[in-house]
Amino acid sequence: MKKYFISAFLFLLISAFSVKGENNRTSLHRGNWTISYDTKSGKADFLYKDKCVLADVAAVAYTRNKYSSDAYERCEITEDKLNDDFGSGIKYTVVHMGEKKPVMKRIFFLYDNTDYFLTELVLESDVRIASNYMSPISTEKPVDILKKGDNRVLVVPFDNDKWIRYKSSPLNSGINSYEVTALYNPDNREGLVVGSVEHDTWKTGIRVEADSKTRLTRLVCYAGAAGETTRDILPHGKVSGTTVKSPKILCGFFKDWRDGMETFGKACAVVAPPREWSKGVPFGWNSWGKMQFNMTYDKVLEVSDFFATDLQPKGFGNDSILYIGMDSGWNHMTDEQLAEIVKHCKQNGQRAGIYYTPFTDWGRKPDKELEGAPGYTYKDVYLYANGKPQELDGAWAIDPTHPAVQQQIKYFADKFKKAGFEYLKIDFLTHGAMESDSYYDRSVTTGIQAYNKGMSYLESQLEDFYITASISPLFPSQYTHSRRIACDAFGNMSDAEYTLNSVSYGWWLDEVYTFNDPDHLVLEGASEGENRARVTSGVITGIYMSGDDFSKSGSSEAKKKALKFLTNRDINQLARNGRTFRPVNGNDENTDCLFMLRSGKDLYVAAFNYSGYDTTIELPLERLGLNRSEKYPCKELWSGKKTTEKGLFKIKLPRKDAALYRFELE
Repeated sequence: MKKYFISAFLFLLISAFSVKGENNRTSLHRGNWTISYDTKSGKADFLYKDKCVLADVAAVAYTRNKYSSDAYERCEITEDKLNDDFGSGIKYTVVHMGEKKPVMKRIFFLYDNTDYFLTELVLESDVRIASNYMSPISTEKPVDILKKGDNRVLVVPFDNDKWIRYKSSPLNSGINSYEVTALYNPDNREGLVVGSVEHDTWKTGIRVEADSKTRLTRLVCYAGAAGETTRDILPHGKVSGTTVKSPKILCGFFKDWRDGMETFGKACAVVAPPREWSKGVPFGWNSWGKMQFNMTYDKVLEVSDFFATDLQPKGFGNDSILYIGMDSGWNHMTDEQLAEIVKHCKQNGQRAGIYYTPFTDWGRKPDKELEGAPGYTYKDVYLYANGKPQELDGAWAIDPTHPAVQQQIKYFADKFKKAGFEYLKIDFLTHGAMESDSYYDRSVTTGIQAYNKGMSYLESQLEDFYITASISPLFPSQYTHSRRIACDAFGNMSDAEYTLNSVSYGWWLDEVYTFNDPDHLVLEGASEGENRARVTSGVITGIYMSGDDFSKSGSSEAKKKALKFLTNRDINQLARNGRTFRPVNGNDENTDCLFMLRSGKDLYVAAFNYSGYDTTIELPLERLGLNRSEKYPCKELWSGKKTTEKGLFKIKLPRKDAALYRFELE
């Protein structure tokens, strides 16, 4: 066992300006944060500007046994100057030692000018150890964390499969969130944000319990989450070595919880920057919206022509960044037809897109040979659980680390490149992140490690492509330019509301992806109010993809509506911004009805009426950060109606409809 010793004189010398001892309490301080550490109990209080936000916080890990920081015999603390990509400050290392126990290190990264700190947990041993549970933050000490009000706790799903939803639950409940959560007061907007900023090895869960709307009773942030909502049959894989480390966890307290969530996103992007993209926001079309498996070679050419002759001349597009994308069902076409589609799109001032699911076997035929990998059959590459192939969404999962799977990825990547495609939608990616009995690459022991291997290889084969992820885990994020913010959404108000549920509580993902993806916007079969709402839900989310059948055999309704709803100059100009609006309130359990974005000298506000009856929304302008006593020129972008607003902004909305406003601030 490694031995750690530091003399009292040296400890006092290096700690004099920032570490103060009182009885067993040691104060670790920098910037806005103080970690009040009890060296006897092994627990700490987290104080933000002298306000205790979490109390008696221990660290817990499991190997063959449970190890908790409150069950060690000795504790020492060291500090080092810190200057990393997050900023400058001090790194404190709290070292717990005990007989026949691995050394436990709790590391705190405190910065000079942030509303958050980072922490991680490390186990060290002279012999190899293995863990599938590490909790750097674990407390069951009640604390009044927020002021009185309708306090909420945010539930973030692991992925976007099976129409799973974000949720803003009352604080006096018990919830499980993945990767990040927020505890916040929607009225004054104060909030605590806790989440993992590293996503190379672990799936992270957060358990929150409270017995009142102000008092937190339990918070556990742990690496090693696995279960039904992570799509896993098996427990989380074990991470082993003489040193085992948790992910870095961000803990922050913010005047505005929305700033906190965006700060969390930016911190994740420090660790894993978004995939680079120097061009504009993608506009375009995807076949899954309406055609689905009725897509044909001729229909795709006809859709391309409709955009070229009817929509592009009227302003639908973004500096030639317009994609005509084929979804599932393209594989019945010949290589010559694929190349001809690409050529036809280029002649129409467009780029062609295609679709791929790299980690699935939809045929579920174990003896079938893998395309592009001669000599290998699917049974060679399945991700097995208890000796059986794992099924999700009707497909069997395959191993992202297997060389045959990588050969298959290269085979399809080469096929797409040879034809000239420039846009790729990849789907059903959660299959590649499932925990497994084992992986071909023996250095890989967790689903997220396997997923990183597969996605890294795929990205390397498609360097010049715009890549958007569809059904996929929230993290890791660095391999695609965008990610669909929700599951399949089409054209009705329920589709708009479902998409906006993810915008309400996942808007901050445009800090970790270049753009969020609202999925295909379908017009046919819905009312004009629903058309407005669905297009607005897309415009305030990110990329701008239509989904109707605009071929010659497609409906005239869809074409007429496209000319009306996809050619509004103000709406399309806003869409070229590519930024996701943030919620105004965040106090609805399911979906906010108001969203806002400050862009230069303008403030945009989107309002939705999901109900089946007319309504009036009363919005105090100070809720938007405006001066209640000032007058602001305002334009509703769909109707073009101009008004001057002051004090209380009244928004009248018909049933199942939406409005989009631009306030001029200067």
